Amino acid sequence: LTTGRYAREKSQDTLIKAIRLSKHASSIQLILGGQGVKEKYYKKLAKRLPIPPVFKFYSRTEIIDVLNYSDLYVHPAEVELEGISCLEAIAVGKMTIVSSSPRSATRTFALDDSCIFKKRNAKDLARVIDFWIEHPQKRKFYEQKYLEQAVVFEQTECMRKMEEMITEVYNEKQIKNDFGDLYMIIKEWITIPYLNCERKLHIYIPDNTSNTHFPVLYMFDGHNLFLDEDATYGKSWGMKRYLEENNIPLMVVGIECSHEGRNRLNEFSPYTFESINLGSIKGSGKQFFEWMVTALKPYIDA
Repeated sequence: LTTGRYAREKSQDTLIKAIRLSKHASSIQLILGGQGVKEKYYKKLAKRLPIPPVFKFYSRTEIIDVLNYSDLYVHPAEVELEGISCLEAIAVGKMTIVSSSPRSATRTFALDDSCIFKKRNAKDLARVIDFWIEHPQKRKFYEQKYLEQAVVFEQTECMRKMEEMITEVYNEKQIKNDFGDLYMIIKEWITIPYLNCERKLHIYIPDNTSNTHFPVLYMFDGHNLFLDEDATYGKSWGMKRYLEENNIPLMVVGIECSHEGRNRLNEFSPYTFESINLGSIKGSGKQFFEWMVTALKPYIDA
């Protein structure tokens, strides 16, 4: 059984071809639950199979029955954002085979590599299908494991994990430095109208339990200032450590630069010039500083 919209990215053609290559082709009843623009092509492709496949769109209640009486569920999609239909198969403890495509969310649902085939590779999918047909006892064991795994994807469990994630991120942002003071590093987006884009800010805020007004230092290349994990080459400038070690009560606003072509040089340069090494630089530094003074600073001051 496979379910989903009949479309190229769902790769149902790979499954049809795999059934034809299977050693057990003469005993496989393929069911393609769904509908879509590729239906005519898939039906033509499927004429080569020993047993005519079933092409049908099933209702929500019907698909549960079909899942329960199927022996294998195959999700061959090359592109899949959520994989809800695959989760439905797992929820009823169905032996599930998925594509190795890095653009498919269902790859992460597989118990191990024995449940994965090489994306858009009919021969490899036929190999995996044949293996599970020929090992019924192992298949029953894996079906139980899939059923046990289903609880991980239940709504209540997903919400619990989301709450944990939000709490963890919040706690990571509130870190005590070597002096026992509380600081925060905030990342947020701000619009730069004249560039018609959004740019990320990296803001360091020291302990403010006393409601003190801090001086503010504005810096470029904000992603390189504080954390190695954000820095372009994996090593930050160490501003956070410097401020902590010297116990400097200073707020730092780092503006992340453009990462597209020579835009960084264009934005920071105060004038236009030609360079043998850099080529033509169209300086818009004056506009950038005007934006900082008239828009960014009032935003931070507020």
